[in-house]
Order: sequence, then C-alpha cells, then structure tokens
Amino acid sequence: MAETGGYPVLDEHIVDYEVFDLPPLSGLRGPKPPLDPGSFFVCIGAAQTYGRLCMRPFPTILSDELSLPALNLGTAGAGPLFFLRRPQAFDYINRAQFAIVQVMAARGEDNSYFESLDCGILRKRSGGDPILTFQAYQDLLETEDEEFVHRIVAETRHNFIRYYQHLLARITVPTLLFWFARRKPNYVEDYSEVLKLFGGFPQLVDGDTMMQITPGADDYVECVTSRGLPQTLFDRFTGEQTTMRNAPAELGGRELPQNYYYPSPEMHEDAAAALLEPARAMLRSTSRAI
Repeated sequence: MAETGGYPVLDEHIVDYEVFDLPPLSGLRGPKPPLDPGSFFVCIGAAQTYGRLCMRPFPTILSDELSLPALNLGTAGAGPLFFLRRPQAFDYINRAQFAIVQVMAARGEDNSYFESLDCGILRKRSGGDPILTFQAYQDLLETEDEEFVHRIVAETRHNFIRYYQHLLARITVPTLLFWFARRKPNYVEDYSEVLKLFGGFPQLVDGDTMMQITPGADDYVECVTSRGLPQTLFDRFTGEQTTMRNAPAELGGRELPQNYYYPSPEMHEDAAAALLEPARAMLRSTSRAI
C-alpha cells in the first residue's frame, strides 16, 4: 500500500479522511492544520495514529481537548525508517510545539534477508515480488530453520532500535513516545507460526527493545486497551452495516465483516485520555521555554 493512499479508497464508504498532501508525504489524514511554528502539535506513527476506520482518532480528540491543531502524520504500515527516508518531513515536525511518536511495528524494517519497501511491504534481497510482511515471515518460517529465522529477527530488532534512536534524535521539539496496543511490551515469541512470532501490534517489539528506545524520548506513555473490538462498521451514506477490506486485493487483502485489528473508536478515546495530562505538561514546559 503506497503510503496512506490506500485507506481513502478502501474505506471511502465508511470514513472521509479529508486527505491532503504535504510533500514528501501524501494522503495524510486531515484536517490540515496551520503550519506556522508553534501553532500545532504533531503525531507520528502508523495506521493506529492515522485512525483507520475511526471518525475521531486520538490526535483529533487530543487537539480538541488542548485547543491546539494537530498534524497527523500517521502512515499505513510505517516504521521509523519510513520517516528517516523522508528527511524533508522533519521541516514540519520540528515546527510543532511537541511531538507524539507512536511505537510502530518492527516487522517492516530491513535486514540481510529482506529489503524494506516501506508501508509494511518487503522483498527478498535475492529477488522476487513485493510481499506483505505477514506472508513474508510465514514463508520464511516454512523454508528456513529456526536458528536462521531467529538471526533475522535479531537483525530486524537491532535495525529497528537504531532507526528509532535516529528518528528521536532528529526531532528537536519535546517528544512523547506512545505505546498504543492491546498488549504490554513483554511477550513470549513462538516460532511455530507467524502470529505467535510477531506478537500483537507493534509486531516484533518486545520489552528489551523498548528499554533501548525509550531513553531517546522526553516522556513515555502506555495505553493498553481493547475496548470496542471487534468493531461493527457502518456505511456512512446508507447507515447500513458494511464490511472492510484489510488490504488491497492485489496484495492479498480479504473482505472482513468487522474490524478485528485497528483501534476502535473507544480505544482512541482511551488513548487520548492517557495522553492528555502528559501533553498538557509538555505544553506548559514549552510555554515556559518561550
């Protein structure tokens, strides 16, 4: 899926994302805020920050609570490397009063076996077609022994940590690292199949990984919730119950009767509630600095 361009098409019957472009980023979720220095805060992340299938994602709720516009840079399938590959984006990020940086998944980062094509798509370095990360690692489990897969996972996590450290270092405004998931960071990985290897979102990120990236941020907030899942979906034009496609058909996407994966509207409410006081504290500190 090229950046977030797929969501407005896939979900047009459910949510109007009010998309706009901010080169080098395209298909960003609106509304577009004013971009004068200090006139907004920024949220960096993946689909959970974008707010797929949600009318009011946590950046929007938080914006209303703080009376401060939000620049939502959530991008489908993004990891830290996605933003590092687009250095012009930091021209906007560093105009913000502060930045909320979601803990994104590690599954899409590169290693000696896979090349990252961004947005949750990989390709074998030996050649082949682009493939979604879940299928790429399932194929890896089926064709290589556990020791080899373990080494690839370790490489991926090492790169993920390094990229996150670089990402946080590139942000010159105060940063709040945000864990938004249905699970705590620690999990037991199992090499019997891909979902057990990955763990829940953010896939492949464990407690040891978090210990190495949190020191790079000014604050850290966890929101662990599954309230409102599975989410029943309704057509915004007819009001009738409808379905969703989890990915474009050409990438193996399937039609689903409910949302089982992306944060529900209730989860976004929980996220905004968890972030509100830390965000207010950041605003107070930046106001004093000015």
